[in-house]
Amino acid sequence: MMTLFWRQLRAAISFYTRLPVKWPEGLPLSQVHRHVVWVGLGIGLTTAAVYGLAADLWMPTVAVVLALITGVLMTGGLHEDGLADTCDGFGGGWQVTDKLRIMKDSALGTYGGLGLILMLVLQTVTLTALAALPLTGIGSPVMAALILGHVLSRALAVSFMQSLPYVRLHDSRVQAVTGALPKADFRWVVGSAMVVVAVICWLFDFSAMLLLALLIGLGGWRQLFCAILRRQLGGYTGDTLGAVQQTATVIVYLVLLAGLMP
Repeated sequence: MMTLFWRQLRAAISFYTRLPVKWPEGLPLSQVHRHVVWVGLGIGLTTAAVYGLAADLWMPTVAVVLALITGVLMTGGLHEDGLADTCDGFGGGWQVTDKLRIMKDSALGTYGGLGLILMLVLQTVTLTALAALPLTGIGSPVMAALILGHVLSRALAVSFMQSLPYVRLHDSRVQAVTGALPKADFRWVVGSAMVVVAVICWLFDFSAMLLLALLIGLGGWRQLFCAILRRQLGGYTGDTLGAVQQTATVIVYLVLLAGLMP
């Protein structure tokens, strides 16, 4: 059992990051998502550590930017690329086929560029605002936000694979990765996320009301984004899952900022 766990975890790390971890031989592509929460936790802890070290040397904004750069380097901009492609497709296409064609194009358009810039600005501003708040529990609210953002946003993105159909049915290899998530894997992702969230909220002394606000905020955004995807595409693609991850990260930051401000 533990051997299978580590093989699946290695697959998730290999797929979701640029870390030099080889894909486990013989493991199906469909098993990459089972341990996405633990990948998010690893990225979150790393970016939080970078922020903590940098904040001792430079002003908070510099520390925040260095933490964000670390996250991008670890993932190779995987989710940011999905956000940009989604913005280009939704902004530049009228028909579903046009949107899918634009999203598959590797060129960055105006909508994608604007989406990336605005997302990075919003992340920087919210995290910098959190840095100005008093320490909570074991450290800065920024560190908690980075960890929770990376964990919850990935769990939320994977949850879309339970609610919507995959729309690029002609690409069998991609569908093996972005097809319907098995219910057992979905339950494991949700359970893992709740364990991590409970521990982080305890360590940083967050209230039950703040935890509830996080879940309500992310649940509401999930419902809205599902409706948007149904209307725009009739389902989801890998790019739109990247857009979900990026937007959900900001939702986490915004809720924490609103809940922790005096």
